[in-house]
Amino acid sequence: MMQRFLTRARVQNQALLTIRMAGYSDAQHQAVLASWGKLKALDPTFKTQGCLIYEKIFELAPPAKDLFHFGNFKGDAYQKALEHFTPKTLKTIEKTLLNPTDDFNDKHLSNLGGEHTELGVISEHYKVVEDAIIITLQNVFKDEFTPELEEAWRLAYNVVANKMKVGA
Repeated sequence: MMQRFLTRARVQNQALLTIRMAGYSDAQHQAVLASWGKLKALDPTFKTQGCLIYEKIFELAPPAKDLFHFGNFKGDAYQKALEHFTPKTLKTIEKTLLNPTDDFNDKHLSNLGGEHTELGVISEHYKVVEDAIIITLQNVFKDEFTPELEEAWRLAYNVVANKMKVGA
């Protein structure tokens, strides 16, 4: 039992090291951080941005609503639950964006990935979230969201998603 745990820990640590070296350049990181700052300025509580992203997730994959405790809520109850829930997600993304190689973030995201798996999240769901984030950013930034910035955001998102998948 202990040997199995240690082997899993070694595999996770190696996977996290590989993720850190996944081709996400400093220039791309700076571009993502600059656009994140603009995004955050729209609503420092992250409620607006979070709701936009989650609504896009639910539009792209309606069954995804069933994965959330508030998925069947209606009207104001749904909106309040969504506004309460979504800032947590964006704050986790922000922490990771600000320090993508932090060991604490690695462990937190790995644990978060395990929790998501227990809730029914599968690998394909990560692509839906990626697309929802990109579409939302395209809608918010319009012409400022260049193909280069999109590529940087996709790489940044995949750093986060891959760290979560380590714990899945």
